[in-house]
Amino acid sequence: MKKLAISLGLCLAAACGGPVEERPKVVKLAVDETLKSVIQEQIEVYAKHFPKLGFDIRYVPEAEALRLFETDSVRGAVLARELPKSLVKRLKDSLNVLTTTRPLAIDGVSLVVHPSNRDTALSLAQIRDILTGKIQKWKALSSKGADKPIVVVFDHERSSLVRYAVDSIMGGGKFGANVHAAGSPDAVVDYVSKNPDALGFVGFNQISKAFQTGADSTLGVKTVAVAADPKSPKDYKRLADYSHYYLKTREYPLTRKVFITHREPSHGPASGFMAFASGNDGQLIIHKSGLLPVNVVIRLVEMKDGDLRKE
Repeated sequence: MKKLAISLGLCLAAACGGPVEERPKVVKLAVDETLKSVIQEQIEVYAKHFPKLGFDIRYVPEAEALRLFETDSVRGAVLARELPKSLVKRLKDSLNVLTTTRPLAIDGVSLVVHPSNRDTALSLAQIRDILTGKIQKWKALSSKGADKPIVVVFDHERSSLVRYAVDSIMGGGKFGANVHAAGSPDAVVDYVSKNPDALGFVGFNQISKAFQTGADSTLGVKTVAVAADPKSPKDYKRLADYSHYYLKTREYPLTRKVFITHREPSHGPASGFMAFASGNDGQLIIHKSGLLPVNVVIRLVEMKDGDLRKE
């Protein structure tokens, strides 16, 4: 039987004019553009392990990433949320497509201001009132605040940061007239660096490397310390100071979970990248980026000064 199968295979190949070359495998992913920095690092390392793999990575706003995933334009996605249950059900019922999702990391939402801004600590209540337009000028926050309108800047109207602000900060409320979209995550930092009255919202992974390498002055912005319900100045935490610790303990209140998902068989290109990203090597990259990996244990040690910090 083996000889017959081999002979038949050769005949079929010959009838087709020769052996058929296997198409190169391509990892097709849609990535929330606010997570580009850390995922790009993972892709670069993964590509070195598998040089024959092709990569089609699209860094887009969250809503567009979901659309690409649903229409099968990509086979996987990296998002700052789980897939909507309605989408999972629709794929299963209409197309018999099963999805697989794993958590990757905890990211923070950072607020950035111009270096000249003297208001560098905000409570969640103040942030909520700024977003809804209840607080419109910097001087309403403190006596040292400027008598200028607060210009709030997000990346894109369809971004994960906008959804996060509406759902997790404003509780479903509506933005005030002072909220604008710059067009991209990098455009937010650029705008804030040039406008003293601006308050920008960015993913921490976008700016974390600059703080880790001591190059934060090149960003042209500084980060805001945030507290959920401050009772004293010590309650305000700046994520750039001890990111792993503050993300793990949630002492920095603006956090969000990052997920990777795919819609292909277990041995497909996207599922292979999922295994890497959620495995030890991928998680170490996340750790080095300043984010909190979900599958690596972080030890906390008590220092002489009494502060708990990561080791």
